[in-house]
Amino acid sequence: MAAALFGSPREKGDGTGSNAIAAEYAKLAAFADQKGFGKRGKTTVGIIGALSSYGYVPLWHTLFTTLGYSVTMPHLDRLDAFTAQAEATITSENVCAPAKSAHGRVFEMIDRGIDALFAPKYQPTSMCAVLCNYSEVIKNNIPAVTEGKVGLIAPSLVDVKLRNFYDEPEKFATVLEAIRGFDKSTAPTDAEFYEALERALQVQRAFDTECVTTHRETVEELFHNKDKHGVVIAARPYHLATDQLKGIDGKFAAHGYAVLSPLAIRISLRQVPPPTEEDPTSNQILFLRWIAEGAIDEPSMNVVFLQTANCGYDAVSIAEARRILAEHNRRCAVIDIDAAAEEIDAQVNAALEDFENERAHRELEDSETLSPAQAIELLVDSYKDESLRIDAQKRSTDLPDSLCNTVSALFRGSLDSFAENPESNEVRLPAVCKGCLVELLPSLLSRNLERDVDVIWDDHWIESPESLSVGPLRLQAFEAAEDGPTATVPLHHRQASEPYSLPVDFTPTIGLAGNPLLCFDRSVVATLAELVEQNGGRLLPPDPANFRPEDGYSQQLEAYGRQGIDGVLCLQDAHCLKEHVNIRGSLASLQRRYPAMQLVAIEVSDDTSSIALSNRVSLAICRILDRKREQRCEAEEQTA
Repeated sequence: MAAALFGSPREKGDGTGSNAIAAEYAKLAAFADQKGFGKRGKTTVGIIGALSSYGYVPLWHTLFTTLGYSVTMPHLDRLDAFTAQAEATITSENVCAPAKSAHGRVFEMIDRGIDALFAPKYQPTSMCAVLCNYSEVIKNNIPAVTEGKVGLIAPSLVDVKLRNFYDEPEKFATVLEAIRGFDKSTAPTDAEFYEALERALQVQRAFDTECVTTHRETVEELFHNKDKHGVVIAARPYHLATDQLKGIDGKFAAHGYAVLSPLAIRISLRQVPPPTEEDPTSNQILFLRWIAEGAIDEPSMNVVFLQTANCGYDAVSIAEARRILAEHNRRCAVIDIDAAAEEIDAQVNAALEDFENERAHRELEDSETLSPAQAIELLVDSYKDESLRIDAQKRSTDLPDSLCNTVSALFRGSLDSFAENPESNEVRLPAVCKGCLVELLPSLLSRNLERDVDVIWDDHWIESPESLSVGPLRLQAFEAAEDGPTATVPLHHRQASEPYSLPVDFTPTIGLAGNPLLCFDRSVVATLAELVEQNGGRLLPPDPANFRPEDGYSQQLEAYGRQGIDGVLCLQDAHCLKEHVNIRGSLASLQRRYPAMQLVAIEVSDDTSSIALSNRVSLAICRILDRKREQRCEAEEQTA
């Protein structure tokens, strides 16, 4: 059934290399737009097929079509036409490219008249917050959804890896509830839903089996032919989409390489798959480390890591995997999928050259007799390998630029703590955040200190914010600038162009919310209070009891709204995944609930200067004052 349904088991690249990834794309292409039947056929559901949905398209497509709904899939060749619309609704420029692509897919399907979007969310795990909760961004920022023109079917599932509960259909009950919440007139019965689900799971299993079979055949061919070589393209799952991979797989296949996904490491003939309870795919850094360790003793297999800007998971986990490979004299490549086409070509060509040199070096080592020229070449390569190891060790002490400032600050504070207690193997840190990138701290610290260490999270900071002093934030924006914050001209000294001005004695009350390591840092609060006062306002510090790692600072925003303050400065870590999704995505919704309270997000990163921060705060206060002018104007018109 699988072969008949999905087509040929293996695709060839432009050259002689087998391309198992292309074969997977070919299977996915079978799940295209499809008209439904009966009354439900009049309702069209759009399946985004991005982020966590990649790889599970067979399941969702089959479920909705079996129930009789019409289904629409994104037409990736049309995405460029919706770039402007998509970018206008993206919650942060620093969000990853795959998330931005998801916005484009949404607008492309809305343009073709869908009635609802299907975008599951997942209970927070060690997986990235963007992947788990992006349906919240869609709910709060896509105009057609917020205005009710397009419905959103967003069930909450217990695990982003659905294969973990294929045999537990009751865990899909939230999908039925979400469908019924949208479709109140023709919603399926329990029996209809679970019958369709059984069919959908059969198709998904067949898809999974076909993918495994294709990779197994390619791996066997690779290991039984000494002249064959392969590359494992390792990336986060949602990078393995055609609009993100950008033909990289085909470029390697065109040069004769067998192209494989990380699935190849799992089914390698020379590897023993780990027990289920130790499945490394539950954590990105463990996953890529596992891939690196699996490739060490496979001379015919090289690893290509795909990386997107602003993804801390990529930055940390790839650095760890590269170090492991370098320690064993194995080369790998890191390709930036955000780069222009010609730059990607150059990176692929550099990788090909590097892999060929590694293979030639290994053949020289295995040779029984060497010419003088070959001996010199081998010696030079040995020096290169030693340099590679040294570089890898140096990189292990550096923090990636895309790591959030919370992790960076906690990391530096932890190093200070270990410096004071060099024999200690544990550190106690304030639990200002949970999940996401902070879960990488133990690995970062262990790699840097070259021993296993534990992190103990402490909630004490809520009662005593002074306990947040775990090390300097080292944010340039809050360092004392030569001219100080007064370098900017206070807004109340500027010439107003509006026909209405605020009373001279008006002092807007402006709240502060955001990252706890920013909001409760004395120097940060002092700097912001001075800026706010210079612009005619009064800063209201937040209450630490309103900050919880589970929901960020949304509770504080609710408290400000009930108090009726004039505006809020929302300090956000420029590289915080959860703020991009959970918090930044909900600001628009909260703004609609409290229209009199102007919410302004201010992103802060290590490269933000004090002058830039001062200007951002001034502009934010300007927006708050403008909103008060508008309200006064509206009130005067109503009383006239």
